[in-house]
Amino acid sequence: MTPAAALGLALLALIGLWLFGGLLLRMGGAILALGGMTALALAGDPQALVCVGIGAALWLAGHWHYALLSRV
Repeated sequence: MTPAAALGLALLALIGLWLFGGLLLRMGGAILALGGMTALALAGDPQALVCVGIGAALWLAGHWHYALLSRV
């Protein structure tokens, strides 16, 4: 792969993350938080609280990313 092709691919990946990153973070965070809450409710596993916390943080980061993108 030539350096120009690698640079173009990296630029394309960054643009894709910039445009769809907020949506992916919010969806992934919601799925992780809901899975953690389900594991906590069904199995009583206290370690599922870590999944809930990480999921909530991902969702919040996605929300901030989307808010930042909508201002630009």
